[in-house]
Amino acid sequence: MQTRSNVFEPLLNRKEAAKYLGVSPKTLAVWDCTKRYDLKPIKVGRRSVRYRKADLDAFLDSCLVIKSNNSKTHYRNKSIKQPTLSEGVFA
Repeated sequence: MQTRSNVFEPLLNRKEAAKYLGVSPKTLAVWDCTKRYDLKPIKVGRRSVRYRKADLDAFLDSCLVIKSNNSKTHYRNKSIKQPTLSEGVFA
C-alpha cells in the first residue's frame, strides 16, 4: 500500500539505482528482465525505468547476511544463491 510519503518520493533512474545498490546498470537491467529479484521497477514511457528508494532499501534489507554464534551463515532472502565452498563467501 502506498503512503502519502512514498508517493512523492523522488524516483531513481537505472544508473542511479545501480550506483545505490553497488551493481552495474547492466546487472540491474538483467535482474529486471529475468525477474531474478523483485525490485518493483516503474516503467515510464516505452524504455525508461525508475525505482523507488524505499523498494531498493527493502531489497537490501532482504539480502542481509546474518552470522549466528555457531558460525552458520543465514540468508534472510532464500532466493539468494548461497556460495559453495569453492566460491568462498565473497567470490
